[in-house]
Amino acid sequence: MKPLPPSAEQQLRQLREELAATQAQLRQAGRLAALGQLVAGVAHELNGPLSCLSANTALLRDYLAELPPATAAQAATRGELAQLLDDTQAGVRQLLRIAGGLKDYARPAGQDGWEWADLHQGLEATLNLAAHELRRNARLVRDYGQLPPVPCVPAQLNQVLLNLLINAAQAIDGASGTITLRTGVRDDMAWFAVSDTGAGIAAAHLPHIFDPFFTTKPAGVGCGLGLALSRDIVRQHGGRIEVDSAPGQGSTFRVLLPLRRAAREAA
Repeated sequence: MKPLPPSAEQQLRQLREELAATQAQLRQAGRLAALGQLVAGVAHELNGPLSCLSANTALLRDYLAELPPATAAQAATRGELAQLLDDTQAGVRQLLRIAGGLKDYARPAGQDGWEWADLHQGLEATLNLAAHELRRNARLVRDYGQLPPVPCVPAQLNQVLLNLLINAAQAIDGASGTITLRTGVRDDMAWFAVSDTGAGIAAAHLPHIFDPFFTTKPAGVGCGLGLALSRDIVRQHGGRIEVDSAPGQGSTFRVLLPLRRAAREAA
């Protein structure tokens, strides 16, 4: 058997690498789908007990306010109890928002996976999930424009935004910074963008950031699939991701999604 020429060997090696990357992406997509179902189920189960706790806390607060006049010492104790109930109520409301965000984040789409979606609703649901990661070292700024409904698979776009938010937070790890989330319309495209004031991306790395398994993060922090999966999802939506970054000047990732289907539907 004759050996393959060098060019054929290189093509075969490249095909094998692409196949391995595709298989890894499929495995990751399968895990994400299973995780989405689990998350939606957990959020549904949490919603009932949390709603009951919220109602009971509000009722106790009302009972406390209706108690007859008391001595100064009793009044002070009642004030402390009222504050504790108010704090509890605020915590329960936050948990309900998180549970609602989980349901919105992982909610199934229509039968074919596509639906007309409010991107801002998906953005807010994803921000609820990423709040802990963002609060550690970044200030979040919203700069939303007017957006029409967009034809998409909402859960997939939520995953794209989550990847971009986590990357932005990690880019400014160890220093206080700002992450800005913007939305708008350009020509026939709706877009959302995530900007950070982090370290930026080296020019030599920019051509490779969407390559599967490419990462500059320390071992155990990332596997280099987040941006590759995000690009594939956006491409499946007929869109694209634009990147603007330089060392020391932060980064901006802008996701553009077509509105052509919306125009035809309106016609």
